[in-house]
Amino acid sequence: MFENVGPVMPAELLDMIVDALCHEEKTAASASVASCALVSHSFSKRTRRHVFRFLCFTNLQRLQSFHALCSSAHDLSGFVRELLLTSETLETSWDPNQDGLLATVIQPMCNLHAFGLQKFRCETFPDEMYSALATFPLKSLRLAGLKIPRPQKLLSLIRRCSTLQQLILGPGLLLDNLVQVEPEPETQDQEAVATAPPFLTNLAVVCNNTTTNLLSMTLKSSNPPFHLNDLRKLDISLYDSKVGSLGDSTVLGRAELVKDIADVASQSLISFDVKLLQSLDIRTQAPPSFRIDIRHPRVVGFDICDVPGFFEPLAFLLWWADVLNHMASPDALEVLMIRLCVDLSQPHLLTICSPESSVAWRNLDSILSDTRFGGLRHVLVYMTAVKSEDFSTMDPTMLSIETTLSECLAKLKGRRKLMMEVLD
Repeated sequence: MFENVGPVMPAELLDMIVDALCHEEKTAASASVASCALVSHSFSKRTRRHVFRFLCFTNLQRLQSFHALCSSAHDLSGFVRELLLTSETLETSWDPNQDGLLATVIQPMCNLHAFGLQKFRCETFPDEMYSALATFPLKSLRLAGLKIPRPQKLLSLIRRCSTLQQLILGPGLLLDNLVQVEPEPETQDQEAVATAPPFLTNLAVVCNNTTTNLLSMTLKSSNPPFHLNDLRKLDISLYDSKVGSLGDSTVLGRAELVKDIADVASQSLISFDVKLLQSLDIRTQAPPSFRIDIRHPRVVGFDICDVPGFFEPLAFLLWWADVLNHMASPDALEVLMIRLCVDLSQPHLLTICSPESSVAWRNLDSILSDTRFGGLRHVLVYMTAVKSEDFSTMDPTMLSIETTLSECLAKLKGRRKLMMEVLD
C-alpha cells in the first residue's frame, strides 16, 4: 500500500516559484532562495542555479572553500555565470593561483559568461587560466586596478573570445610595455586558426595613457584584438583618478579618441556617455576645436563642471548644445543625462547660473524642445557638489541653482520631460 503524501506539484511550477523569488529585492531574494535550498531535493538544483550564478572571491580562503565544496558537488561549477576576483588593494593582493588552485577552479566553469579581475598583479596568473577562459562563452570581461606587465596575453585572450560583447577597462588599469596590438609571431598562426576577433557592442573605459594607447592602436590596426564597428554603447571617462594628475598634459587629445570611436561606430552607437571632458585642458579651459559626430543615439550623457580656477562651464555647455543640434537623427534621442558638479566652497565664484550661462541653458531648452527631438522622453539633470562635511541636499546654493535651471529649461519642464535631482 502506498502512503498518501498529498498532491505533487509539477517540477516546472517549482522552478517558476524559485525564479520568481529571485526577482525580489537583492537581500530578501538571497535569504528566500537560501531557504528554498533547504526545503527538499526537488528545490535543490534550481536554487543552485541562482545561488551560484554570481561568485565573488575576495581572499584565498573563500576560493579554497568553494573548491572544497565542488569536490563533493561536482555540478556546482556548471552553474557559475559570473566570476569576480578582487583584493582590497593592489599592494595587499592575494595569490589566487597558490598550488595551482585558480586554474583548477576555473576550468570546470564551462558556462561562464562574465569574468572580472580587480586589484591584482597579473604576473601571478597562469597560462592555464587564459587558455580556459578562451574556451568559455564569455560575453563580458572587466579589468580594473591591475598592472599587467605583458598585455599580449590579455589581448590574445580577448582575440580568441569570439562571443565577447562587453569590455570594461576600469580605473587603475596599466598595460605595461604595450607596443603593438597585433598577435606575437609565435602565436599568430594559432590565433588565426582559432576564431575571428570579437565585435564589441558595449565598451566602458577609464582613460589613462595605457588604455588610451590600446584603443588608439586598435582603431588603426589591420589585425586588432577586437572590433568597434558594431559598438552600441560607449561609456568613457577621459580622466583616471587612480593614475596621473588632473593637470597632466598627457590627457590632451583624448577627445579625438572619442571622436574616432564615434566615427567608427556611427551606424550602430545608441548610447553615448562621456565623463570629465572638461579635464582635457585646464590651461585654456576650452572645449575641443572640433565637433563629435553622434548620429542617432538613444541615450547621451555628459558632465558640466563649475569648479572655480579650473573649468569654464559656459563654453562646454555651448559645445554640447552644438553637438546635439547637429545630430543626424535627433528624433532617435530618448534620454539626455547632464551631470552638473559645482564647488560650494566659494559660491560667489560660480558661473553656472550667470546671465550668460542662463542664455546658454535657454538655448539648450529651445533646441531640445524643437519638433526634431520628438522622441525625447527625459532630460535628467543630476547635481552634485565638491562639498564640505556639513553639505546637505537642502543647501541654499544648490536650491538656487535648481530653481534657476528649472526656469531656464521651462519648455522641457512644461512638457514634463525635465527631471532634476540633487545627489549627496
